[in-house]
Amino acid sequence: MGSQDVGNSEYGAAQAERLVARFNGFESEYGDSRHSDFMLRMRRGTSWLARAEEELFGRQLPDADAAFVFYWIAFNAAYADNKVDGTEKYEQDRFNAYFDLLLCYDKSERICGALRDEFPREVFLSFINNQYLYWRFWKYHGGDRRNSRWQAYFESENLKAERALARMMPQGKALSSGAVKEQRKAGKRVLGTLFDRMYVFRNQMVHGGATYQSKVTGAQVRDGAWIMALLVPLFIDLMMDNPGVDWGVPRYPPVF
Repeated sequence: MGSQDVGNSEYGAAQAERLVARFNGFESEYGDSRHSDFMLRMRRGTSWLARAEEELFGRQLPDADAAFVFYWIAFNAAYADNKVDGTEKYEQDRFNAYFDLLLCYDKSERICGALRDEFPREVFLSFINNQYLYWRFWKYHGGDRRNSRWQAYFESENLKAERALARMMPQGKALSSGAVKEQRKAGKRVLGTLFDRMYVFRNQMVHGGATYQSKVTGAQVRDGAWIMALLVPLFIDLMMDNPGVDWGVPRYPPVF
């Protein structure tokens, strides 16, 4: 696969083989019941991660639509808990709480470094500034007049996210404890805004609101797949760095 296939968005890399091997090493060490929830998350997450990478890295012409969906399943396996209330707001709150936990245990600031240094700023801006990926826009156009001021909210959220990205320090820079706190706060804002937008697109795709390999959504699904290719393996890797953390009970645990 060459850069001509993905434009300027080639900033992820195949990680599944390494993470699957790492998970296999965990099975003998953490096979006890105390770590069963963690192990289930890792087993599911790495399996879908491998499937996503088949679509993005294993084809001469990558299938970004399929890759994005499979990456999102891997992401879901990593963060979702078994407290399901069926609302979009709950899901957004849940993955924002997950980002908070990840950033807390990311002692090397790998997530913030990746957000600042490893994928193009213009791709981030194109995602967050796309009104068609904003949930209030669709609520308003669906007849909910309570969201008539959607554009003001949209612009305010985007401005805060842009400022948060600008506040992030370059990867490898030594930070004071106060700067680390601010860095993680900025990282949560950037991740939260980015994934709020991608969650709307995820809903469009899995609920039949988008056409497969559509020319209209082609750029955003391609960029979304590459954003996920960068971040989802990093999330899983950080979880493996911290197997003793309470990541919550996964959805649909095996029942015997």
